Order: sequence, then structure tokens, then C-alpha cells
Amino acid sequence: RSALNLCSDMTRIQVESNVITLNAATNACRKGGIWETALQVFALMTQSGLQRNTISCGTAISACEEPGEWKQALQVLSVLTQSKVESNTIVYGAAISACARGEEWEKAMQLLSGMEKVRLETNTIACNAIISSLEKGSESENALLLMDVMKMRRVRCDTITFNAAISARCKSGE
Repeated sequence: RSALNLCSDMTRIQVESNVITLNAATNACRKGGIWETALQVFALMTQSGLQRNTISCGTAISACEEPGEWKQALQVLSVLTQSKVESNTIVYGAAISACARGEEWEKAMQLLSGMEKVRLETNTIACNAIISSLEKGSESENALLLMDVMKMRRVRCDTITFNAAISARCKSGE
């Protein structure tokens, strides 16, 4: 049975659901790779009159990350921003990864800039997701520019960073 059905069963037998229960259901859907259902459970929170929190939003965005469902990830991030829920590096990183996997590196770069605006620290994982996306799109110049940004912001470049940048250079014939 799906997590969404179990949540519906809770309502039917008059067991009160709460944010913790629905976060767990969203996370179960994320782990199971069923991002559509994860987003339905996320929407159920509002329908149930529950206040979403950082974990709710982060889990829903993470569900969109693996399949590269960047539009949905950005919608959830927008919900987070509009509802004044506190954000964090993990939430932004998941949205960046969703954009990168969806080969929307420009949107991922915008999110990276947005992190600075909301005073969140840029991290290696988020930058590597973008550099990998740039590598797939043969955007070697942008990959190198992002490495420069990482150095300026004192974000550690690791093996993944250098491998993706080298691969981008090779793909562009440089």
C-alpha cells in the first residue's frame, strides 16, 4: 500500500495525522523513488491544515532531486520561501541537484546565487552538482568559472569537482 493510502486510512478511521507522520510518509515515498506521491503527501499537509516545516519542504524537494524534476523542486522551494519557513543549505542543495540533474544548470546557478542572498553558505556538494551538469552540457568555461567562485567563497574543491571540470574541458575539445 502506498504512503498516500495509509495517510488516507488515518483520516478515514479518525486517527489525527500530524507534520511528523506526513514527513515520514513523504520520506518513505522519496526513498521509494515515487516523487509524485511524495508531492501529494506534501500537499496533504496544507489540506489537513498543518504547518509545513523545513523538513517537510526539504524532503519534498529531495524526492524531486533524483529524477531531476526541477520544476517541482522549485515549486516546493517557492512554497518554503512564501510561507517564511526557515531554509538551509541542505534544502537549497537538493533543489540545485534537481536542477542540475534536469540539465537546467542556469537555474541551478541562480539558486546558488540565491543562497548567498539568504545568507546560506555555499557547499561543495551543491557546486559539484552544477559542475557535473555543466560537464554534461559541454560548458567548460562555466565549469571553470564556478570553480573560481568556489575558491573565492572558500568552498573546497574535491576530486569530483576536478574530474567534472576536466571532463568538461575534454568534451569541448580543450
